[in-house]
Amino acid sequence: MTPRPPPTPEARRREGLLIGRLLGTLTTATFAGMALWFLHLGVYVGHARSGREIVLSGPAATALNVFLLGIAGLPLALWARNGRQAAWWATGCVTVAAVALISSLRLG
Repeated sequence: MTPRPPPTPEARRREGLLIGRLLGTLTTATFAGMALWFLHLGVYVGHARSGREIVLSGPAATALNVFLLGIAGLPLALWARNGRQAAWWATGCVTVAAVALISSLRLG
């Protein structure tokens, strides 16, 4: 029985990238699911540095949950085929998040 040849550097890089992509997708699913659930309920629940709980409702909560959805989409840029596609995706996510955050601050 012949031993298997060691993996090439390209194969190692692809394997590492796949693990990063899967972890990014899991992170996106977690945060997007939380934001969608809060969006459905019409509230936002968070914690301040002091340990106090922050509860928002109404339009401010909706805007903050859209902000969370925008930020949650960032790790999906790892699935882009090249750097330009990843940059466009990340720019779109950050733009959505920035607009939602600014409107949340003005509404709340």
